Amino acid sequence: MRIPKKYRRRLALKATKYPRKSSFGKALRTTSAIAFLKPASPKRFVFKALRELLKPPKRRFSGVAFVIDGDTIRVHNDSIRLHALDAPELGQMAQNSKGIWYDQGKYVSKRLTRLIGGKRVDVKVMATDKYRRTVGIVMYDGMDVNDWLVRNGYAISAYGKQYKFAERIARLAGRGIWQDQVSYEPAKWRRRSK
Repeated sequence: MRIPKKYRRRLALKATKYPRKSSFGKALRTTSAIAFLKPASPKRFVFKALRELLKPPKRRFSGVAFVIDGDTIRVHNDSIRLHALDAPELGQMAQNSKGIWYDQGKYVSKRLTRLIGGKRVDVKVMATDKYRRTVGIVMYDGMDVNDWLVRNGYAISAYGKQYKFAERIARLAGRGIWQDQVSYEPAKWRRRSK
């Protein structure tokens, strides 16, 4: 991979090896924050870092899952957005069938934590979203967690048709968020709360 010369100069960091005299005549040894690279040194740290950044994401990986909210988890310090679904946001209120208002996002997050929190999961990477999160399908013990969330009514199928059938089953059975008297779709709630 060849990096253009103008970018090499901007991204280089180099320690100054030559002493510089201060206004009082004493020699100072400094390190400059930005310096220029010699064009003949392509194997420097900067280029290695750039190569790492430009690598395509891994297609599959596994690790211990930590739940952030109903549709986002963290594995190996990578934020992973669950593919093709939208779950209620933390602080999103709904009224259940008994007329009691509750935090729907917290409820869904607790259910997801109970299923995969602190357990080893496999992630199949699908893409990267505009917030630089990995978008993927999460598997736990051979079960599709994304499908489980939609099928049990903890999330709605969004951004694709992959889980539409599972959402229809949850709606007809009145599971999860579909049994509430007053409930909002997560996208509408986000627009409303801005």
